[in-house]
Amino acid sequence: YKGTVINSTTRKPVAYATVGLLKENAGINANEDGVFSLSLGKYVTDTLIISCAGYETKKFPIDNLPPDSRFEIPAKQIVLSNLVVRSNYKHSSILNDYENCGLNSYTSTGSVTQIAQHLQSPVANAMLSEIYICKRSDNSLFRIRVYDMDSASGKPGHDLADTIIEVNSGKRHVQVNLEKYNIVIPGKDFFVGIEWIYVPINKFRTKIKGQKNYLIQYSPLIFFKNKRIENENRLEAWQLDYRRKWLRTSNDWFFLISAKVKY
Repeated sequence: YKGTVINSTTRKPVAYATVGLLKENAGINANEDGVFSLSLGKYVTDTLIISCAGYETKKFPIDNLPPDSRFEIPAKQIVLSNLVVRSNYKHSSILNDYENCGLNSYTSTGSVTQIAQHLQSPVANAMLSEIYICKRSDNSLFRIRVYDMDSASGKPGHDLADTIIEVNSGKRHVQVNLEKYNIVIPGKDFFVGIEWIYVPINKFRTKIKGQKNYLIQYSPLIFFKNKRIENENRLEAWQLDYRRKWLRTSNDWFFLISAKVKY
């Protein structure tokens, strides 16, 4: 099945929108022109779920898809917050700091759309200034996501940056300045996430030892460390599947994603 994701107001394509199948828990990204091609899978009553930073998530039953194959999703309405961005921050802290990248890295084979590292600011209402990511030094196109914490579940909650923050880098140590986005963390707990974009430029094959087949994977490969080996009390990390469900990663992992906050 081939379709196009468009902004319901401007009628312009939505680049790299995530398109998934709810029951199948599989999916793909649209390309830069909003076009996607997806096998509809084995469930005849499945549902397409389409999401993108800055847009409302929409669901489309596959037995009632748009006749013109154009999927309209509305941009999120900007709600003015009571939080105020200051210009005279006197302090700053680096959260989840790390000294080196280590040996282990995590990527997706197409079933996980995002990972998010839990971070904790010294104070509420701090501004997120920069993030630092340690990844394999292959060229990668990906997006940064920032969430507050859902108070009931402890999982990633609302988007704190509805603006698309896109990174294209071949560096091992990636530094992203976020000051222009004016992201204020309402509480102490928040999450910095990496969103994979499943497009050909990120796709690579890895030979499976002892087999003829190759495993399809996608950049970036994000380094992580084991809390027990490091003997540190790091906060937990989560991963998001195509059903839009956040699930805990291994209790012993923390991703090498750090953040600088000002307060």
